[in-house]
Amino acid sequence: MLHVDKASDGFGRATVLVRLDMSKLRVPYKSGDHVAIQPPNTALEPQLKKFLKALGRDADAIFEAKKPPGVDAVSKERYPLLHEVLGHKHTVGNVFLTMAAVGDVVSPQACDQLADFAKDPDRQRLREAAVDVDKHKELVKTKGLQWVNIFDDFPSLKAGKVPMELLLMLIPVIRPRLYSVASSPAQEPGELHLVVGRLVYKTGDGKKRLGVCSNFFSKLDVKDEGLAEVRFQVRPCTSFRLPPDLLSPIIMVATGTGLAPFRGFMQERLALAKANNCSLGPAALIVGCKNKAELLLQEELKQATAGGAVTMLLEAFSREPGQPKCYVQDRVRQDAGKLRPLL
Repeated sequence: MLHVDKASDGFGRATVLVRLDMSKLRVPYKSGDHVAIQPPNTALEPQLKKFLKALGRDADAIFEAKKPPGVDAVSKERYPLLHEVLGHKHTVGNVFLTMAAVGDVVSPQACDQLADFAKDPDRQRLREAAVDVDKHKELVKTKGLQWVNIFDDFPSLKAGKVPMELLLMLIPVIRPRLYSVASSPAQEPGELHLVVGRLVYKTGDGKKRLGVCSNFFSKLDVKDEGLAEVRFQVRPCTSFRLPPDLLSPIIMVATGTGLAPFRGFMQERLALAKANNCSLGPAALIVGCKNKAELLLQEELKQATAGGAVTMLLEAFSREPGQPKCYVQDRVRQDAGKLRPLL
């Protein structure tokens, strides 16, 4: 991790420009590629402390998972989390902070197995969620039904009744979150940039929930810069590239953080034009958001327009005071005459 630039709209939402240090990594990337981020459960740490307490486990305690009785094979496909920790010593906290997807929804199958360790009425609710899709959906809607809150939602499961190995069999591993590359190696050698919007939402019972990966980035402080580490993988996206001919016209359409890959394209166009001492073809960028204040990367958009990386910048604001609602599709229709020659 190299640097994080933050912006907020004052409503608990935030967008961060993440700059990953690639200088010591031999991992090539191109504008238009994706990055798979493996985030820790930083956003869930307060709930995670309560989860471990209810489980009867100390976060610093070292344990070595063993194959449960009656289980013939622990395959990566069927029991991915248990497979990852099996036969190795870990601290309890490390497993649940960096490996276990405790922010995921408890599946109906898991509800059925957990019911064996609960008392009524919790047992009945878990059994119903296991066999009735609507009951399960209702619990997800009203409670969230996340693993990290399972002991709060079903208190009779507390006091260490649920075996650790069973949890490791039932809880998934943290799945990677995909983000678009927001930079060009031609302009930012040794770095890879992401534009990440913080996800904030509420469950049916009014509890605030935060996106695991986006909150991890947005919570990083200045003191963490250069020290924080993140596991990631570059995933090439060969079908999403700038045309090889720099004179070819292009049209880009984005809303919100969807502007990220086009930031990389703008950087690449400027860098290649400078390196080859050549002109650039026309490039239209239609960008939409709620209002002018929420438009991301405004200074960079001005620079890209001044430098010729963008020759037509069309803005669409759906909640701009004193103006009618305008979405990107509306702007395309309004400026069809200007855009048609680029097709």
